[in-house]
Amino acid sequence: MVFANSTAILTDAFPPNQCGTALGVNQVAAIAGSFESTPLWAGIDLLPLTIGFLVAGPLSGWLSDRYGTRVFSLGGQLLVAALSIGCASA
Repeated sequence: MVFANSTAILTDAFPPNQCGTALGVNQVAAIAGSFESTPLWAGIDLLPLTIGFLVAGPLSGWLSDRYGTRVFSLGGQLLVAALSIGCASA
């Protein structure tokens, strides 16, 4: 109930020149509250991202050196476009 009404409450409580700041702080607090509060869980949440960077960094460098930067970046853009279309149609 609080999340659904927080925008209306903040818009009413703050003057127009401070409304953006209040809404921004409210959204950051809502996002931060959705994560676990211990360092262990923060590490567990970020572990897949770190592993992905460790694998993708050298692999993308090797592919870029082998096939050229233009072909590699075009392939990446086509892959992102195809995945976006696939997600939109699902």
